[in-house]
Amino acid sequence: MINGVNFGKTINEDDIIDIEDNIKGVVALLSAMVIANDSGEHKYQKQSYESLQVSLERSIKDLDKLKRGVNYMIEHIKAPT
Repeated sequence: MINGVNFGKTINEDDIIDIEDNIKGVVALLSAMVIANDSGEHKYQKQSYESLQVSLERSIKDLDKLKRGVNYMIEHIKAPT
């Protein structure tokens, strides 16, 4: 903690990049499913949907953590010195 700021509660660009990577993975999986769908129902369709669900749920949880970090930083920026 420096000057009353707990840097463990702050966020940085790496936190956003991790979420972006997860969302990019979802986009890639959706693209592959579109191609696979052209040839009819495929063997791993259910697993693909489950992977999408897990990935997006993780992104939502990660974004929630990110919001808390942003709120923490805003509170300290606005705090009287």
